Amino acid sequence: MKPVAPVLLVVIAVVTGATSGLATAVVLSSGGTPTPPTPFMSVLFVMFALVLVWLGLHVKRLRAHKETWMRPLGAARVAALARASAWVGSLMTGALGGLAAVCLTRMQAQMLVHAALWAGLAAVSALGWGVCAVIVERWCIVDTSDPDSDDERGLFDDASTSPA
Repeated sequence: MKPVAPVLLVVIAVVTGATSGLATAVVLSSGGTPTPPTPFMSVLFVMFALVLVWLGLHVKRLRAHKETWMRPLGAARVAALARASAWVGSLMTGALGGLAAVCLTRMQAQMLVHAALWAGLAAVSALGWGVCAVIVERWCIVDTSDPDSDDERGLFDDASTSPA
């Protein structure tokens, strides 16, 4: 499995941010108000990042042949979770960043200032989640071209752990 390209994630965040900013500008110019994000989004994104890093550390322990509860199938699930988290973190960074940027253009409206504050904080938290996801995904990659890789030693072979 090749790791996700960070350049692709940046492009996704920029395109999503531009789309979100344009949609927010259209809503504001037509007399509407955007839905303000909740402050708890930031807390949720930070919790997602912490859980992902915790799981990733157990994958690192598995690859280093140290004692852990993580198994090879769990490591594959962590790799898939990390990739999905990288994509969602990138999307949410762009969407919330676009909302915050457009809301900052209307500083006279108190509700939009609060929306910009919470959207900006959530965008930074989503960026942190995405960065953690990219790092954890790198921890889960098995290089099959390396003759001394974990795969060659039977770490990821379920047959090697069976008693038969």
